[in-house]
Amino acid sequence: METENILLLYKGQVSNELLRSLLKTTEQKLEQMGEKVVIRKKIFNVMVESIQNLIKHVEEHELNANSNNAILAICHSPGYYLVATGNFIPTQDAQDLSNKLDRINGMNRDELREYYQSVLENESLSAKGGAGLGLIDIARKSGEKVNYSLKPINDTLSFFTLTIKVNSHRD
Repeated sequence: METENILLLYKGQVSNELLRSLLKTTEQKLEQMGEKVVIRKKIFNVMVESIQNLIKHVEEHELNANSNNAILAICHSPGYYLVATGNFIPTQDAQDLSNKLDRINGMNRDELREYYQSVLENESLSAKGGAGLGLIDIARKSGEKVNYSLKPINDTLSFFTLTIKVNSHRD
């Protein structure tokens, strides 16, 4: 894993307990690497939002046991980190998710801030969050476009991957 610059790789069920464990492991690795606190905070924010999206998705959709697994990877390259997640989603939700991410990716920093406030003030939030605030926050905190893909698996399932770049050369 070190030769491929993979700091963390996980596949399986996701939970809040797992989130705490993954954050602790990542913190230790980043401290060993001597990474700045501001960069660690950005990575943690992206990790928390990404994993919470996975947890929320698993709770909302009753998929079969094999399709409830998720993937999380954190990789390091000179100048940046990548936080990548992957999970199954119902195919019927894929287009809405794609539209939401395309809209987010079409916004600059100020537009994202305004959109976040607008969604926060005007959208009805579920008890678990919702309304796409996590995705907006990921784009805001990372300062980068959110890369994603949706691959149809069959008529009912698609595989969603989300890759977020966190620059480590700027504060």
